[in-house]
Amino acid sequence: KEAGKSTLKRAREIVTLRSSIGCRITSNTVLLNSGNSSKKRIPLWARLISADCMYPPPPTSATSERVCCPYLDIQISANKPDYRPYPESSDTSLGAALKRRRLDLNLTQQQVADILGIRKDSYQKHESNIYLPHITRRNEINAFLGYNYWNDGTSSLKNRLLCYRISHRLTMSKLAELTGISCSTIERIENGFPISTPTHKKILLTLKTLH
Repeated sequence: KEAGKSTLKRAREIVTLRSSIGCRITSNTVLLNSGNSSKKRIPLWARLISADCMYPPPPTSATSERVCCPYLDIQISANKPDYRPYPESSDTSLGAALKRRRLDLNLTQQQVADILGIRKDSYQKHESNIYLPHITRRNEINAFLGYNYWNDGTSSLKNRLLCYRISHRLTMSKLAELTGISCSTIERIENGFPISTPTHKKILLTLKTLH
């Protein structure tokens, strides 16, 4: 050092680059002598890698820092979760009955649709209770379920009339044509509304005649 002046050693210059495979690649380290060194003095790089130096030697070529993870042969198995759970026992809708039967038989919606002779999207709407199957398709539904879903087990006119239409695949208009009773009257009966006694007797007589 001289009065009012000081000379600083040049710091080691290290540049870190990002490689294409995600590893860090360190460039060469540039080591130069200090500004006041002479040819007779030991170079800075030689002093840094000498045996009595407290610092590790700097890299003389590009090196890569890589992290190696051990390979573990571990197999984990688990049951696939059911993203559409089994319907509650309190659910008495047609969709719940169809889904219980399908899950019991371990069938897909497409397979059930093929059994019923309908499209998959139509069956999905039945199982989701979006709309009821057409009267001409309900025999196939009953055959798949293994029982008559629409039969409430009573001898009421409402139940007898609906079961007759299902078994014979008759629409309201077709039954009205056969019996001479209006569609609105048939609809009132199947919805549980009361009708007059003469109309009631006429329908019972017509059903016996049709049988």
